[in-house]
Amino acid sequence: MHHHIELYREQLLPRARQTVSSYQADYETDKATLIQVLTSENNLRELETMYNQDLTDYRVAIAELESLVGTHLNGRDQSSHSSKPGKK
Repeated sequence: MHHHIELYREQLLPRARQTVSSYQADYETDKATLIQVLTSENNLRELETMYNQDLTDYRVAIAELESLVGTHLNGRDQSSHSSKPGKK
């Protein structure tokens, strides 16, 4: 699960943001349609939602595991430095 969080942060979300920016710039010069802009924005929001759900699931799993072993796990905060995707 940790790998998925890194994948979102380091690849998927930055690419989706770049796609939105590209379509917005193209739209301003009549090289893209409004539908393309809105679709790219929708795709970004869906990725952000999936990222947040995976991050929540990861944190819940860690908390449950820590409860079972009775101690905090090393590296717990590696994937939770920031709750905002794309920010470290």
